[in-house]
Amino acid sequence: MKQTSRFRTRAAVIASIAVAIAASVSAPQASATSLSYVSLGASFAAGAGVPERVPGSPAGCGRSTNNFAHVVAKTKDYQLTDVSCGGAQVRNLEISQLEGQGPQFEALRADTDLVTLLIGYNDSFVYTGSLNSCAEQQSGGISSEVMTCEARNGTRFADAINTTTASAIAGALSDIKSKSPHARVIVVGYPAIFPQRGNCRPQNPYSVADTAYLNGIEKDLNAMLAREAGDAGVEYVDTFTPSIPYNSCTGPATRWIEPRTGAIGASTQHPNARGENGIAQQVLAKIGP
Repeated sequence: MKQTSRFRTRAAVIASIAVAIAASVSAPQASATSLSYVSLGASFAAGAGVPERVPGSPAGCGRSTNNFAHVVAKTKDYQLTDVSCGGAQVRNLEISQLEGQGPQFEALRADTDLVTLLIGYNDSFVYTGSLNSCAEQQSGGISSEVMTCEARNGTRFADAINTTTASAIAGALSDIKSKSPHARVIVVGYPAIFPQRGNCRPQNPYSVADTAYLNGIEKDLNAMLAREAGDAGVEYVDTFTPSIPYNSCTGPATRWIEPRTGAIGASTQHPNARGENGIAQQVLAKIGP
């Protein structure tokens, strides 16, 4: 009986060793390095005015530690290189924008794993040009009640988006794919600045008609970005639709975008920390598990 017991003990030990060996062979090994992630873009990507500024980054860029790229990188444990900068145009991907901020494409490497791009509103001065043109003049100038912003500007902003900016975006996406051929490239759309109906003076100094006109310009921009992403064979993330309930005309406790007057914790008519997180959640959903 004792001998039989010893045999059973040895058999159990051998069986446990076999299981351990099988487990060590079949179990996947954890990666020793994180994926490399490069964030390219302008102020909506940088998180302009959102605390806190990334240490060592150019003051003029307004690059925040709470912008959407930082949220994505922290959530996924990516190695982030964030070169986004407020005021950037597509050309600043290739040429220096200001002192301390070289061409954003310098961050791209052959082994880059992920690239996000949120840019285009500043090209042809569509962003500042449209917002300033449509604002009601406080000093006796032409107001929207006399002549609407659309009557004064027509399709010039949409035309610029669909010609000059579209061409620049197409070229940029081609260059990204060339410089980082193995990277997953995601074009990020702009969140909704304005409500889909009505307005909210005095927070935003635009009439109902002019608010609708400005909203249409942003829709044109996002449609172009989605189209160019599709043509280039890369991905597009819609942040406009999920942000509609949190546009700049909603309350300070819920909105993603700050209004022109009374902005809190972000630059005027730009995403606040809540908005940057909202953009990040859409990007994370696109990335997947």
